[in-house]
Formats: sequence, C-alpha cells, structure tokens
Amino acid sequence: MSQGENNRPDYYDEYEIDLREYVLLLWEHKYFIIGLTVLSVLFAYLYSANFMVPNYQNSLTVQLSNTKGNYSETESINELLKSDELIVPALKNVDLNSNSINNISTEIISNLKLTEQGMQGAVYGGIISLQAESADQEKLYIALNAIINEFERRSNSYFEEILEEKKRNLTMINNEIENLDKEIDKTNEILNNFQDVSIDKAFIISSVNSKLNILSKTKREYLADYRKLKGEINDHRAFRVLNFPPKKSNKISPNIKLNIAIAAVLGLMLAVFIVFFKKFMKEE
Repeated sequence: MSQGENNRPDYYDEYEIDLREYVLLLWEHKYFIIGLTVLSVLFAYLYSANFMVPNYQNSLTVQLSNTKGNYSETESINELLKSDELIVPALKNVDLNSNSINNISTEIISNLKLTEQGMQGAVYGGIISLQAESADQEKLYIALNAIINEFERRSNSYFEEILEEKKRNLTMINNEIENLDKEIDKTNEILNNFQDVSIDKAFIISSVNSKLNILSKTKREYLADYRKLKGEINDHRAFRVLNFPPKKSNKISPNIKLNIAIAAVLGLMLAVFIVFFKKFMKEE
C-alpha cells in the first residue's frame, strides 16, 4: 500500500452511521417531538371540525317501467338521470340551482342478461342507483326528490299516451273481430241453406267455404293480436322508486379521523427532521 493511501482520511469512519447515537438524540428531544406531534393533531382536529366545509352524500334506487319505450330504455335513462336536461328544470321547480348538488353519478344495478351486444343490464325496465353530494344535506334531500319526481312525471305522461294508444288499437281489433263474427255467421247461414248439393251449387259452396276459411284465419290472427295487446296493457308496470333518499345524508368529508392520523404522521416526521437538522448544523 502506498504512502498516500495510508495518509488518506478515513471518511467512512468519520461519517459512519451510529444508530445508538441517533436513538439517544431522539430520546433527548422526546418532549419536543411529542409536543409538535400533539400540536399537529390538535390543529388538524380544530381545523377539520370548525373551518372545513362539510360534504354530504345521499342516494336512491329506482326501477324503470317494463313497457318498451324511450323512458324505460336502461342505458339511455342512466345518462338522462344525471344530465342537465332533467336536473335543471327539476331543481327549478323547488327553487334550487345546479350548484345545490355536485358529483352526480348513476349506476345500473339490475341483473345482467345476454343481448345482441353481449352481457349487459336489462335493456328495458332496469334498476338504477342515483348518488349525489352537497355541502347542504337538506338541499341535497330536496334536490334528489325533485329530480326523481320530475322524471316520474315525464315517464308516467309518456306511458299514459302509449297505453291509451294500445287501448284504442285494442278497441279497433275487437270491432274487427265482431265484424268477422258477423261475416262468419252469414257465411255459415249461406252454407246451411244449400241442403241439396248439385253440380251447379258445388262451385258456389266451394267459394263460400274458401271465404269461410279466410274469415276464420283472419279472426285467429286478430285474436292473437288482441291477446298480445291485452297482455301488454295488463302487464304494464309504471316507474317506481325502490329506495327513497333518507332525510339524514351521510357525511363523507371532512374525515376528521383520517385528517388527525395524517397530521400525526406529518408532525412526527417534521419533528424528527428538525432534530436531525439542528444536530447537523451544530456539527458543521
């Protein structure tokens, strides 16, 4: 080994980490560390409890009508429920504006079913959850009810027109069936009048039978349409609210416990940093 290497300062020994020395240093300043940590926790609590604006969350669950239509299509209504098209006029009805609520979100929670587009929620009549947040839980409660009441009004009005149209069609079909019954009775009466079958009458009887078959077939088709339409009317289920929003909303912020925990960690880290920084400055 050369003379220069022997005379080189041993920097590793000079700056060797002495864990015991650091532990003793921290113990020597324990009251300062504890005090700063406690002050941080106290500040976090006071600030969170008295100065931070609280934020509340509330939700409801609805089920769309099971009748096919614009106000029962699950995917489109899932978007409509959180759009200004519905929210703005709904809030206006209760003298609120769009700033009364925020972070509006919806989620389709109905069972999945296989469609041409793959596995997805019920195409019509699905179940949707609506959530919203606000700094005022009373306004949040009023706003959610206003939104759902506005949608219910639109949905009921829309499907009332559809049901009325179906009822009119049902009446028309019923009238057609009654007219067919009269024609069938007349045709049967004509057939009954042909007591003696002759060559001259055979052609007429064949024509009348053909007419009777056509009338009977047409009646069966009308009856099938009548039963289907009648079933759609009877099976109609209007829009309904499954879970109404509770008057007392959930307080989601500030999270005082979380803020205190964060403040305790930061206060402890800051105190340790200050102790080591002072030690370093003294050595320098």
